[in-house]
Amino acid sequence: MTGDRAEPRLGPDGNRSDGGFTLIELLVVMAIFAILAAAAIPGFNRFTTAARLSESGSALRGALELARSEAIARGARVGVCRSVAPNAAAPACSTAAAGGYAGGDWASGWIVYQKAAANAGDAFEAGDAVILRQPPLAPTDNAARVVIWAPADGALVFNWNGVRTAGPVGAFALDFGTPSLSARNALLSNQAVCLGVNVVGRIAQGQPVSGACG
Repeated sequence: MTGDRAEPRLGPDGNRSDGGFTLIELLVVMAIFAILAAAAIPGFNRFTTAARLSESGSALRGALELARSEAIARGARVGVCRSVAPNAAAPACSTAAAGGYAGGDWASGWIVYQKAAANAGDAFEAGDAVILRQPPLAPTDNAARVVIWAPADGALVFNWNGVRTAGPVGAFALDFGTPSLSARNALLSNQAVCLGVNVVGRIAQGQPVSGACG
Protein backbone atom coordinates (compact mmCIF):
# COMPACT_ATOMS: atom_id res chain seq x y z
CA MET A 1 0.00 0.00 0.00
CA THR A 2 1.20 3.47 -0.88
CA GLY A 3 2.75 5.28 2.09
CA ASP A 4 3.55 2.08 4.01
CA ARG A 5 7.19 1.77 5.19
CA ALA A 6 9.00 -1.54 5.28
CA GLU A 7 10.03 -2.72 8.70
CA PRO A 8 13.84 -2.67 9.32
CA ARG A 9 15.53 -6.01 8.95
CA LEU A 10 17.02 -7.61 12.02
CA GLY A 11 20.31 -9.43 12.03
CA PRO A 12 20.94 -12.88 13.58
CA ASP A 13 21.69 -11.25 16.95
CA GLY A 14 18.45 -9.33 16.95
CA ASN A 15 20.13 -5.99 16.23
CA ARG A 16 18.98 -3.77 13.44
CA SER A 17 20.76 -4.56 10.20
CA ASP A 18 20.84 -1.66 7.72
CA GLY A 19 24.19 -2.17 6.01
CA GLY A 20 26.29 -0.35 8.70
CA PHE A 21 28.60 -1.67 11.42
CA THR A 22 27.19 -3.05 14.62
CA LEU A 23 28.68 -2.01 17.97
CA ILE A 24 30.40 -5.37 18.32
CA GLU A 25 31.99 -5.04 14.88
CA LEU A 26 33.27 -1.56 15.72
CA LEU A 27 34.77 -2.81 18.98
CA VAL A 28 36.51 -5.64 17.14
CA VAL A 29 37.99 -3.22 14.57
CA MET A 30 39.17 -0.87 17.33
CA ALA A 31 40.80 -3.75 19.17
CA ILE A 32 42.65 -4.82 16.02
CA PHE A 33 43.91 -1.27 15.46
CA ALA A 34 45.07 -1.08 19.09
CA ILE A 35 47.02 -4.32 18.74
CA LEU A 36 48.66 -3.18 15.51
CA ALA A 37 49.57 0.20 17.05
CA ALA A 38 51.11 -1.46 20.11
CA ALA A 39 53.18 -3.74 17.88
CA ALA A 40 54.42 -0.76 15.85
CA ILE A 41 55.54 1.40 18.80
CA PRO A 42 58.91 -0.38 19.43
CA GLY A 43 59.86 -0.05 15.78
CA PHE A 44 58.87 3.61 15.73
CA ASN A 45 60.85 4.32 18.91
CA ARG A 46 63.90 2.64 17.41
CA PHE A 47 63.53 4.70 14.26
CA THR A 48 63.30 8.00 16.16
CA THR A 49 66.28 7.05 18.35
CA ALA A 50 68.38 6.26 15.29
CA ALA A 51 67.36 9.59 13.73
CA ARG A 52 68.37 11.54 16.83
CA LEU A 53 71.71 9.76 17.07
CA SER A 54 72.37 10.33 13.37
CA GLU A 55 71.60 14.04 13.68
CA SER A 56 73.85 14.41 16.74
CA GLY A 57 76.64 12.41 15.12
CA SER A 58 76.46 14.57 12.01
CA ALA A 59 76.71 17.72 14.13
CA LEU A 60 79.78 16.50 16.01
CA ARG A 61 81.49 15.10 12.95
CA GLY A 62 80.76 18.31 11.07
CA ALA A 63 82.36 20.36 13.85
CA LEU A 64 85.48 18.18 13.87
CA GLU A 65 85.80 18.29 10.09
CA LEU A 66 85.28 22.06 10.13
CA ALA A 67 88.01 22.49 12.74
CA ARG A 68 90.47 20.42 10.71
CA SER A 69 89.71 22.16 7.41
CA GLU A 70 89.86 25.61 9.03
CA ALA A 71 93.23 24.78 10.61
CA ILE A 72 94.60 23.99 7.15
CA ALA A 73 92.93 26.97 5.46
CA ARG A 74 94.02 29.46 8.13
CA GLY A 75 97.42 27.97 8.75
CA ALA A 76 96.71 28.07 12.47
CA ARG A 77 95.72 25.81 15.34
CA VAL A 78 91.98 25.28 15.58
CA GLY A 79 90.28 23.57 18.49
CA VAL A 80 86.96 22.02 19.46
CA CYS A 81 85.94 21.84 23.09
CA ARG A 82 82.90 21.08 25.18
CA SER A 83 81.11 24.09 26.61
CA VAL A 84 78.20 24.45 29.00
CA ALA A 85 77.45 27.96 27.66
CA PRO A 86 78.45 27.96 23.99
CA ASN A 87 76.23 30.95 23.17
CA ALA A 88 77.62 33.16 25.93
CA ALA A 89 79.27 36.43 24.94
CA ALA A 90 82.54 35.01 26.27
CA PRO A 91 82.23 31.21 25.95
CA ALA A 92 84.61 28.89 27.73
CA CYS A 93 85.71 25.30 27.49
CA SER A 94 84.39 23.29 30.41
CA THR A 95 84.76 19.77 31.77
CA ALA A 96 82.43 20.37 34.71
CA ALA A 97 78.96 19.00 35.30
CA ALA A 98 76.44 21.79 34.79
CA GLY A 99 72.94 22.48 33.52
CA GLY A 100 71.86 18.87 33.88
CA TYR A 101 74.82 17.47 31.94
CA ALA A 102 77.57 15.28 33.35
CA GLY A 103 81.13 16.50 33.02
CA GLY A 104 81.96 14.18 30.15
CA ASP A 105 78.76 14.73 28.19
CA TRP A 106 79.29 16.88 25.08
CA ALA A 107 75.53 17.02 24.47
CA SER A 108 75.75 20.28 26.46
CA GLY A 109 77.25 21.89 23.33
CA TRP A 110 80.68 22.92 22.09
CA ILE A 111 82.64 25.64 20.33
CA VAL A 112 85.11 25.61 17.44
CA TYR A 113 87.78 28.30 17.70
CA GLN A 114 91.05 29.49 16.22
CA LYS A 115 93.94 29.84 18.61
CA ALA A 116 95.69 33.21 18.63
CA ALA A 117 99.38 33.00 17.79
CA ALA A 118 100.27 34.36 21.23
CA ASN A 119 98.17 31.78 23.09
CA ALA A 120 99.92 28.50 23.79
CA GLY A 121 97.07 26.72 25.61
CA ASP A 122 94.71 24.25 24.01
CA ALA A 123 91.45 25.53 25.53
CA PHE A 124 89.66 28.66 24.35
CA GLU A 125 91.03 31.83 25.93
CA ALA A 126 91.02 35.61 25.48
CA GLY A 127 92.25 36.54 22.03
CA ASP A 128 91.07 33.33 20.34
CA ALA A 129 88.43 33.64 17.61
CA VAL A 130 85.14 31.70 17.78
CA ILE A 131 84.34 29.96 14.50
CA LEU A 132 81.27 27.93 15.47
CA ARG A 133 78.93 27.66 18.44
CA GLN A 134 76.92 24.47 18.90
CA PRO A 135 73.97 24.81 21.33
CA PRO A 136 72.85 21.87 23.47
CA LEU A 137 71.80 18.85 21.42
CA ALA A 138 69.36 17.38 23.90
CA PRO A 139 67.00 18.93 26.48
CA THR A 140 67.68 17.77 30.02
CA ASP A 141 63.99 17.75 30.96
CA ASN A 142 63.61 14.41 29.15
CA ALA A 143 64.50 11.29 31.12
CA ALA A 144 65.92 9.64 28.00
CA ARG A 145 67.99 11.72 25.60
CA VAL A 146 71.07 11.81 23.40
CA VAL A 147 74.39 11.70 25.26
CA ILE A 148 77.88 12.14 23.83
CA TRP A 149 80.52 10.70 26.13
CA ALA A 150 84.03 11.95 25.41
CA PRO A 151 86.82 9.39 25.92
CA ALA A 152 88.54 11.86 28.27
CA ASP A 153 88.52 15.53 29.22
CA GLY A 154 90.15 18.23 27.16
CA ALA A 155 89.92 20.17 23.92
CA LEU A 156 90.68 18.53 20.59
CA VAL A 157 93.10 20.70 18.59
CA PHE A 158 94.28 20.46 14.98
CA ASN A 159 97.55 21.96 13.74
CA TRP A 160 98.03 24.01 10.55
CA ASN A 161 98.68 20.78 8.61
CA GLY A 162 95.49 19.08 9.83
CA VAL A 163 97.24 16.79 12.28
CA ARG A 164 95.72 16.42 15.72
CA THR A 165 98.09 18.02 18.22
CA ALA A 166 96.00 17.69 21.39
CA GLY A 167 92.86 16.06 22.62
CA PRO A 168 91.47 12.93 24.23
CA VAL A 169 92.66 9.65 22.78
CA GLY A 170 89.87 7.29 21.78
CA ALA A 171 86.40 7.65 20.34
CA PHE A 172 83.36 9.65 21.37
CA ALA A 173 80.38 7.44 22.21
CA LEU A 174 77.03 8.73 20.95
CA ASP A 175 74.22 7.00 22.76
CA PHE A 176 70.59 7.34 23.81
CA GLY A 177 69.19 6.67 27.24
CA THR A 178 68.97 7.98 30.79
CA PRO A 179 72.42 9.37 31.57
CA SER A 180 74.25 9.49 34.85
CA LEU A 181 74.94 13.06 35.92
CA SER A 182 77.88 12.17 38.14
CA ALA A 183 80.04 10.05 35.84
CA ARG A 184 80.34 8.75 32.30
CA ASN A 185 77.89 5.95 31.63
CA ALA A 186 78.57 2.64 30.03
CA LEU A 187 76.76 2.39 26.69
CA LEU A 188 73.03 2.53 27.26
CA SER A 189 71.62 1.15 24.02
CA ASN A 190 72.46 -1.19 21.15
CA GLN A 191 72.25 1.74 18.73
CA ALA A 192 75.31 3.56 20.04
CA VAL A 193 77.81 5.00 17.53
CA CYS A 194 81.53 5.64 17.95
CA LEU A 195 83.24 8.70 16.46
CA GLY A 196 86.98 9.09 16.74
CA VAL A 197 89.93 11.14 15.49
CA ASN A 198 93.21 9.33 14.86
CA VAL A 199 96.72 10.70 15.35
CA VAL A 200 96.88 12.27 11.88
CA GLY A 201 93.52 13.97 12.26
CA ARG A 202 91.38 11.59 10.23
CA ILE A 203 87.80 11.26 11.48
CA ALA A 204 86.17 7.84 11.45
CA GLN A 205 82.80 6.48 12.54
CA GLY A 206 82.05 2.94 13.60
CA GLN A 207 80.10 0.65 15.88
CA PRO A 208 81.01 -0.30 19.46
CA VAL A 209 83.12 -3.41 19.96
CA SER A 210 82.18 -5.60 22.93
CA GLY A 211 79.87 -2.86 24.16
CA ALA A 212 82.43 -0.07 24.19
CA CYS A 213 84.01 2.58 21.95
CA GLY A 214 87.78 2.20 21.71
